Amino acid sequence: MSAARRMVLPVVALLLVTLASTVGYRLIEGAPWADALFMTFITLTTVGYSEVVPLSPAGRIFTMVVLSVGMVLVFAVIGAWVRVLFEGEIENALGRRRFRKVLSKVSGHFIICGYGRFGRRVVEELRSRGEKFVVIDASADLPADVLSLRADATEESVLREAGIDRARVLLAALPSDADNVYITLTAKELNPGVFVVSRCEHESGEGRLRRAGADRVVAPYAIGGHRMVELALHPMLVEFGDVLTTAGRQAVSIAEITIGAGSALDGVAGTPGELLRRYGVLPIGVIGEDGRLQVGVAGDLRLRRGTTLVVFGSERGIETVAEAGKAAAA
Repeated sequence: MSAARRMVLPVVALLLVTLASTVGYRLIEGAPWADALFMTFITLTTVGYSEVVPLSPAGRIFTMVVLSVGMVLVFAVIGAWVRVLFEGEIENALGRRRFRKVLSKVSGHFIICGYGRFGRRVVEELRSRGEKFVVIDASADLPADVLSLRADATEESVLREAGIDRARVLLAALPSDADNVYITLTAKELNPGVFVVSRCEHESGEGRLRRAGADRVVAPYAIGGHRMVELALHPMLVEFGDVLTTAGRQAVSIAEITIGAGSALDGVAGTPGELLRRYGVLPIGVIGEDGRLQVGVAGDLRLRRGTTLVVFGSERGIETVAEAGKAAAA
């Protein structure tokens, strides 16, 4: 039986006994309705007031029955409410303790602030890709099978509890630009290295989000409009892009590989073809230390620490080149 039914059923039964008792005093003793109801209340609550209606033998027997049944129901109501409320507190405490224990072992995860339509889509994508993530929302029905916090994501303590100091990416997906700005500011203050992607509802909010520290800003309506035009003009190109970016592991994909200091790729020079033969991936762009993306790689490719290589290839090839790009252990 659900908690709600356990709380409601005894109350309904007590109300029915109250009604039956009032009618009984009215019929047996001929008491006015107000006096009959008063007799019912002083009987069920055992307050000990004097009888307002003289009781006949039948009335006394009826009172004993009402008293016996009513006391059982009164204690049932009290017990049901206390049990449900107490169990809820215990479950919340145990649930929060389990959450903290599991989360303390998680690092390099995503934090998703907001579980509306936008946030749900983000969760679906991350789940399909096997990424670790924590969802924060104060009012939405959070999924039971993922790490989640029912709390206000704009609170610093909540971000700390979600492991912002160990997180790899924070996704600010709340519908309010002001809230997303505040979350971005707080996240960057607590973990300057976290990569922040923020949702932006209004064009005027994009600048504020970038000034607050957002690494990328997503405007759903702008993206939707652009995609509609691209589908109309270049449908096959969009379909090709979808093959690379749809949920789940594909045969080929695009990835960013940051070259770490002292890694196997640090200082490597060669043509894109040589990298393709060695690792099974084709370099299609380079992101310099200034953060600018240069699409297309011509001639010799010179890799050095701090640069990011954008590659196209198989999952196995990407994993191999990513391993080669990891910084050497100190």
